[in-house]
Amino acid sequence: LIREALEAYEEKVVNGEDAVQEDLLFHLAIARASGNSTLNTLMLMITPEIITNFEKYHVCDKDRAFLGIQEHKDIYEAIKAQNPQLAKEQMKKHFGALYQYCYNV
Repeated sequence: LIREALEAYEEKVVNGEDAVQEDLLFHLAIARASGNSTLNTLMLMITPEIITNFEKYHVCDKDRAFLGIQEHKDIYEAIKAQNPQLAKEQMKKHFGALYQYCYNV
């Protein structure tokens, strides 16, 4: 499911389409795969609001979306390799730009 979400995100970005929903579906797939019901529930609760705000405030521009493809691939590969430490590091790197954006608003 994570791989399919990654591919859907990449396809939308490469085709120049808005991929905010696919981006978040990738993260939802990870939460679901984690087996942590609390994390999964939290993601399900906050995702609609995140989508609304990302689109409203244009958080992810085209360049950021292309960078997200590689970041998502890095996260996916770490998960596939069953390397939780690397997955955590890749996720922190991926969220770095978002954190920066949020602190500057």
